[in-house]
Amino acid sequence: MSEKKVKLLLNIELSDKGFLKIVNAGSDKIIVWKIELVYYITVTPLDQISQEQRYLKKQITETIDKNKELEPGGALLYYTKLPKDAIEEVNVYYQIGNMFKKETYKTRR
Repeated sequence: MSEKKVKLLLNIELSDKGFLKIVNAGSDKIIVWKIELVYYITVTPLDQISQEQRYLKKQITETIDKNKELEPGGALLYYTKLPKDAIEEVNVYYQIGNMFKKETYKTRR
């Protein structure tokens, strides 16, 4: 059985301080259209605050619209305002030539 090697066009990094860095690792110019941050928050329903403390985990998807052109080796830096351990995954939607693609970075493997 042979393995296919897929060259990633984007390097996605997330710092401990909440900075998201997207680097064009390919040899062609790309356009980043949208960034999605998926994270969870813990909430307590209002009707249960005075009673037994029950916490609910809610998934939040935050969408950031961008229209940023990245040359080969170029980078995009975005401050998420969230700690690294709060973010579950980052989805980057981009265009290379006439093709639209999605790259996903999962913080928990």
